Amino acid sequence: MAKSSFRSRRSGFASRLPPVSPPAPPPESAPPAPGPVQEPVTALAPLANPWQLAWGHDLARSGDWDSAAIAYGQALAAYPGDGLAALALARVELRRDRPAAAWAALEPLLPQWPSAGPLLLTASQAQAAQGELALAEDLALRAWLANPDRPEARRWLAQLDRLAHSPFQLIDSWRGRLADHWLWALADRLGHQEQLTRLETPTPLDDRPFAAQVENGSLWHWRGMVGVFDAQQRLILELSDGALPRWLQTQPPRPIPTVQVAGRVAVVASGAGGAIDRWFQELLPRLQVLQSLESEGGAFWEPFAAIVVDRLAHPWQRETLDRLGIPPDRLLELDQHLQIQADSLIVPRRFNGPSSYGVAALRELGESFERSALAGFRQTAPNCRRWVLSASDGRDRPWLNGPAVAQDLARWGFSLLDPAACSLADLIGIFQTAEAIVSPSHPALALLPLCPPDAIVLEVGSRTYQPLAQLAGLQGRSIPAEPAPPGNASPVLWVRSAEVRAVLARCLRGLRV
Repeated sequence: MAKSSFRSRRSGFASRLPPVSPPAPPPESAPPAPGPVQEPVTALAPLANPWQLAWGHDLARSGDWDSAAIAYGQALAAYPGDGLAALALARVELRRDRPAAAWAALEPLLPQWPSAGPLLLTASQAQAAQGELALAEDLALRAWLANPDRPEARRWLAQLDRLAHSPFQLIDSWRGRLADHWLWALADRLGHQEQLTRLETPTPLDDRPFAAQVENGSLWHWRGMVGVFDAQQRLILELSDGALPRWLQTQPPRPIPTVQVAGRVAVVASGAGGAIDRWFQELLPRLQVLQSLESEGGAFWEPFAAIVVDRLAHPWQRETLDRLGIPPDRLLELDQHLQIQADSLIVPRRFNGPSSYGVAALRELGESFERSALAGFRQTAPNCRRWVLSASDGRDRPWLNGPAVAQDLARWGFSLLDPAACSLADLIGIFQTAEAIVSPSHPALALLPLCPPDAIVLEVGSRTYQPLAQLAGLQGRSIPAEPAPPGNASPVLWVRSAEVRAVLARCLRGLRV
C-alpha cells in the first residue's frame, strides 16, 4: 500500500514527546464567519488560525499521529472550508494507513479549489493507496498542470508509473513515456496541440531500442530543451527531452538555423551530458543503438555527416568518443548551435536513468580498454581494491567527515579516491577490480555496472544509485545521514565511522579484512 510522503522534520531525530494537552481556547473566541473562497487558491491560506491546528502540528511533530488526527479533525470541524486543516488531516490519515479517511477529508474541497496542487497531490496519494490508479493519475496530472515547474507532482507521477508497471518494465522504460502524456495534456490546456506530433508506428512503441528517421528535420536547443522538429515545424514528443513544458508555455520565437547539414545527422545529445552519470546512462546507450544499425561495412559512424553530442567539457567525454573511434571532425557540440537543420535526422530512443541497455553499453566499453592502459592508478594505491569516494563537486551535500571515515577505514585496506582527478581508463580499472566502495551519492557511481558481481556498494546518506546497483547484480547497502554537528549552517552529510564499520563487517565476512 502506498504511503504519503508527509514526514515530520523532527520525528526521525527527537525522542517521543509526552502527550500534549490541548491549549485553552482564547477568551471570547466566537468563530469568525468563513471568508469567500478565492479561485484559484495560491497558498492554501487558512480561513482563521484555530488553536486546534497549532495543537495538531505539535502532535504531528512528536509522531503522535492518532492524537494529531483528532486535533486536525477538530480544526476542520470548526472551519469546514480550511484547506490547511483538511490537508494536514489527510496527510496524517495516510500515515495511519487510512486512505479512505484521507479522501473523505479532501473530497469536499476539491470542487472549490480545482487547481490547489497540495490538495490534488494528497488526494492522488489517497486514491493510489486504495488501488484507484487511474483516478490517482488524473489527480496528480491536474496538480502538475497547475504548476508544471514544481517537482513534487512529477515525482509522484513517476511513482504511479512504477506502481502500474513491473520492475523489469520500469528499469527498461524511460520517463518520457509518461512525460509525453503530461506534455500533451498541457498542450491541450494551452491550446497548442497543433505544435506537437507523435511518431507514426504500425505497432505501439515498447521498451526495445529504436532509431527514428526525420526527413528535413531540425534540432533546436533552447534553455535546457532538446527539441526534435519535423518538416512542418512540429515538436516530436518521443524524440525530444528537457525543459519542454517551459518551451510550450513560453513559445519563444524560432531562430534561424545556425548550421545546415547535407546528409544524415545522428542526434545522441541529451542536454545534460556534461554530468558523468547522465553521459553514461543516457548518451552512451544511444551510441550503442547507432552501432546496432546496419551499415554497408566500415565503422558505424561513417554513414553520418555529423553526430550531435553534448558540450565536450570533460576528458572522460573525449576518451569515450575516442574509444568508440568517432573522429572529432564528425562531432557537433549541442551548446554551440541554437538550431541544426539537416536533410535527415537519425534519433535513437531516449534513455533517462538506469537501463539494461546502458549497463550493457558500459560493460562493452569497459572491455575495450586494454589492461596495459589501466595501470596508472596502481602507482598511487598499489593493489587497492577498496575505496572511499570523496564528495562530488556541488551536486550533493558535502560529506563533512568523509576524510575522517576514510582514515578510519584505512585499517581495512580502504583508500580515499577523488574521481575528478582520474582519467576514464583509471576509473574503469578501479571499478572493474573493486571489492568494496563507500561513497556519498556521487555521479561516478554510474560506473557501478563495471564492478565484479561480489562487490559491495555502501551509499552514504542516500539511495540514489541503489536501483542501478540492483540492476547490475551488486550488493547494495545504504546508511542514512545523521544531523550535522552544531555550527554547520549549510546542509552536509555526517555519518559515524563506527556505523560504517559495522555495516562493512557484516558485508565483508567472506573477504579478508
